[in-house]
Amino acid sequence: MDYFSLNDGESAVIRILSSSVDKIERGSIHTIQVDGKNKKIRCLKDNCPLCAANNAKSDRLFVHLWDYTDNSEKVWNRTPNYKFIQSLTDIEADWGPINESVIRISRDGVDFPKYNVTP
Repeated sequence: MDYFSLNDGESAVIRILSSSVDKIERGSIHTIQVDGKNKKIRCLKDNCPLCAANNAKSDRLFVHLWDYTDNSEKVWNRTPNYKFIQSLTDIEADWGPINESVIRISRDGVDFPKYNVTP
């Protein structure tokens, strides 16, 4: 499965595949060096050797979505930013189940981008 991403100034029309915001997959990842490149590895939670080695981890959302740009299923690996979650919660409150809404996501910024979420 491919990963979803946007560059500064880009937008895409998507549909989130989770039935509700609280069912969006959550987890943690570790970043390690492999052959001189950063590699993101999912935390195993229980008995995780990277946790045992005190390798820092970060909380993530794994948003499974349908990208209408190229008509394919993708995963958006992103931070669980409160503002982003609140935007999705508001759409769900106003429009019904999140997986029944077609949403435009647009990105503004490079280092600390802002994502606008519009049904």
